[in-house]
Amino acid sequence: LRRHERMEDGVRLELDSGAFKARVLVAADGLASPLRHAEGLDVPAPGRGRFGLRQHFRIAPWTSFVEVHLAEGLEAYVTPCGPGRVGLAFLFERGAAVGEVSIASLLARFPRLEAQLAGAVPDSKARGAGPFAQRSAALAKDRFVLLGDAAGYVDAITGEGLSVALAAAWSLGEVLPEVLARQGAQAAFAPYERSFRRIFRRYAFSARALLFLTSRPWLRRVVISLLSAQPRVFEAVLRRVVDGWA
Repeated sequence: LRRHERMEDGVRLELDSGAFKARVLVAADGLASPLRHAEGLDVPAPGRGRFGLRQHFRIAPWTSFVEVHLAEGLEAYVTPCGPGRVGLAFLFERGAAVGEVSIASLLARFPRLEAQLAGAVPDSKARGAGPFAQRSAALAKDRFVLLGDAAGYVDAITGEGLSVALAAAWSLGEVLPEVLARQGAQAAFAPYERSFRRIFRRYAFSARALLFLTSRPWLRRVVISLLSAQPRVFEAVLRRVVDGWA
């Protein structure tokens, strides 16, 4: 999409393949959202900024579980992705990585994990994202609405991004007939905005709670120790988070 223009009777879109007109533009263009920026809806997010970097490796998973490794201002996530493939992701604060930021430099902060992956051949390109925290001044304008990460984001630490986006998309789909009947008027998006805020509030609470723990090692150790001693409590907490999107 090269540019867009909201008009009284629709939205004009210019693509590489040509121009066409739509009745409403749904901006689901990701974390940095050029469309949100073009509409002047960016709002500076507080905090030091968090970033992510991930890559896959050809190696047999050594566990069927997702592993989380913690260091100062940095987490490593190991996910089995098949019989011979493992996903490795890092989430880190701005300034937590000194010098060049790469998979190798971050992996070096976790010697045991580095040893387990020794000799593993990369099976995808390293991809990065961030800063994670994103806010918008509004979710909708006439004939324009934000969806998914473009509408707002806290952090990837809970892995709920897709769940939030799908739940919000369902909510938007329910109001679109009325939106179209009212020629895309901003006020017609109000039920979706209320639903999105409810969905986002729940996600934001769990994400910020985990960020609070990860930034306080002494408290993190206490909580992990308690949950290790009471696995059913941890299971109940996790089920509450996951089942909420069903």
